[in-house]
Amino acid sequence: MNIVFAVIGLLAGCAYCYACHLLAVYREPDEVSGPMNMIHSAWATIPDLNIGISILLALAASIGYAIGLVSMANMISEASPSFAVLLKGCASVSSVGLFLCHSVWCVMIILYQKLEDKSNMDSILYELIESFRIPVSAIAVISLLCTSVVAACNIVFGYINVPIIFALGNPLITMAVGYGLCKFRPDKFRELPMIYMPGLGIALLGLEALLANIL
Repeated sequence: MNIVFAVIGLLAGCAYCYACHLLAVYREPDEVSGPMNMIHSAWATIPDLNIGISILLALAASIGYAIGLVSMANMISEASPSFAVLLKGCASVSSVGLFLCHSVWCVMIILYQKLEDKSNMDSILYELIESFRIPVSAIAVISLLCTSVVAACNIVFGYINVPIIFALGNPLITMAVGYGLCKFRPDKFRELPMIYMPGLGIALLGLEALLANIL
């Protein structure tokens, strides 16, 4: 059963990559504005169907992410019960957090598309961001930072039987790489940190759990 859970975690990462890809605007002429340059004029080109499918895929990916982390926790439950409990706690928060963050993103896009008067758009979306900022930030810390650190520690300490290089395979590292590439070549990689890197990190965690079960 652990192998099945690990495969689900791997597929969850792939599903989340595609869920974010459906919202990508890198092929369109785009102007950014608003708080933290989070508002994209190219949002107007995203079809409603893409948004709906993206939300459903994000929901499935959120559940699969948690299942993949549970697989990893089950493997280390005897060797390190404390790490196992911590991972299961991270799994619970991460599943909710991933879907919450993605839903807020989709709501921002829908508001941008449906509000005809764009003059107040910055202030409206700023209020939306502020209302979610504290819970989303807290959940992001747990789902990205804590989960990534705990998973990496389990590999470094030998509780998860995969090559130690896999300690770098987690959402925190993949997003850091994405932001680095975005700073280096924003013209080519501006969508990379938020579109593909979170899902890649989730998929790598599932892959680590799968390899540990079959090696």
